[in-house]
Amino acid sequence: MKYFTRGFYHGEYSEQEQDAVVEAYRSHIALLLPSIPSSLAVLAKTSLHDAVLRSVVVRGRRSIIEMELVCHTPPDRQWIAAVRYRGVQLRDEGFAMLERRARDRRTEILNHEVDVDEDGECVHRLLFAPEGEITIWCASIEVQQLPYTEWTHEVFCKCYVEEHEET
Repeated sequence: MKYFTRGFYHGEYSEQEQDAVVEAYRSHIALLLPSIPSSLAVLAKTSLHDAVLRSVVVRGRRSIIEMELVCHTPPDRQWIAAVRYRGVQLRDEGFAMLERRARDRRTEILNHEVDVDEDGECVHRLLFAPEGEITIWCASIEVQQLPYTEWTHEVFCKCYVEEHEET
């Protein structure tokens, strides 16, 4: 994480330092918004704080990640953020972390950051509780807000799936 580090959440920053981090990230996003794809802008404006990883599906020889997150909007609204990353660049350790976090039902997202790297690739950083973080680089991100549906056995069993193509 570049802005919202674990130390930010563990009380290692003074109130003034926390305010400065929040303002720095807001300024960074304000600079990005005019030039980034609309779906990345939607993700940048979406709060994933306390979201739960409902499912992760990896396709296309690990070039596509589809993630469903159960999000909460006060006071009691739940909804699904369906995020699809295409042209994914992620090392084996990143996939392993994502799998561990998806299979651990205690996992929540503390925060996330949206960015664009020097090559114009989309960057999505996720900080997890109780542990872990991941940075996903990709060519594009699609985001949909879907109505919340109850967890079925089928959904629960596909918490992390890698679909391998037939050769």
